[in-house]
Amino acid sequence: MNHVNGGLDIIGKKFGRLTVDSIFRKNTQGAPVYLCFCDCGGIARPGRQSILAGSSRSCGCIRAEMLSKRRRRHGLSDTRIHRIWKNMLTRCSNPKVECFKNYGGRGISVCERWRVFENFFADMGQPPSPKHSIDRIDVNGDYRPGNCRWATSKEQAQNKTTSRSVKAFGKAMTATEWSSRTSISSARIRARIARGWSEEEALTIPMGSFRKPRVGLQGSKSPLSKITEAQVLQARKERSEGVHYLETIKNLGITRGQYWSAILCWKHL
Repeated sequence: MNHVNGGLDIIGKKFGRLTVDSIFRKNTQGAPVYLCFCDCGGIARPGRQSILAGSSRSCGCIRAEMLSKRRRRHGLSDTRIHRIWKNMLTRCSNPKVECFKNYGGRGISVCERWRVFENFFADMGQPPSPKHSIDRIDVNGDYRPGNCRWATSKEQAQNKTTSRSVKAFGKAMTATEWSSRTSISSARIRARIARGWSEEEALTIPMGSFRKPRVGLQGSKSPLSKITEAQVLQARKERSEGVHYLETIKNLGITRGQYWSAILCWKHL
C-alpha cells in the first residue's frame, strides 16, 4: 500500500487532541504507526487509518472522561438504590445467575423505561428503610411503574407465588393476615386446614381446644357456645369504637376464640 511521502504527510498535524510527532514503526502490512502526543500529556501510538478515520482522537482520556461523567451524573453509583436497580436488571437478563430461573426464566423483564437508572429512581425514589426492598405487586408481572412497591420481607412473603389464600367469612387473605386478626399463628392455621379443618374452624377455635362443630350462640353443642347474643353485639360495638380486643375480652368475660367468633362469624346479628 502506498502512503503519501511514506506516511510523513500528517506529521506535525493535529487530529482531535492528538498531535502527530513521528513514525513510530510500521505494521505487518507496511502501514505507519505514529507516535502522538495528547493535549492531556499522554502518549498514543495509533495507526494511520484510525487517525484519518477519526477513531483515534486522544490517548484514551476522552473515553475516561465520558465514563467518569456518566458515573457522576446522578451521584448514586455506590448506593443501595443503585445496587437494587443493577440486581433487578441482572436477574431478569443474565441466564448465568442462579436466580434467573425465577425471573427472566419465567418471562419476567424490566420495562424499557426502567433500563435507565434515572427513570427508575424518579419513579421509585429511595426505599423507606434498610428493611425495604423492591417487590412486584403482581408476582407474574414485569418490573414497571404501577406494579412495584417498596416492601419488607414479611410483606413480600405474603406476596409470593407460594402464598396460599385462605377464604373465610366472605374474605380471602393469607394465613399471616388472618393471624394478625385472630391471634392464632399462621403456622397453626395452615396446619389445621391441612388436617381437614374448615377455614372458619381453623380461624376461630382457640389454640389448645379440640375441633368441634362450628361455633354457635348459647344453647348449641359447641364448648364455645357460652357467648350470648348480647355479648356478640357488645363486642362488635366496642370494636367499632376502637377498644382493644383484650380489654373487651376482660370486660365481657369471654375467651379470645369467642371474641373472634363474634366479630367474624355472626353476620346475621
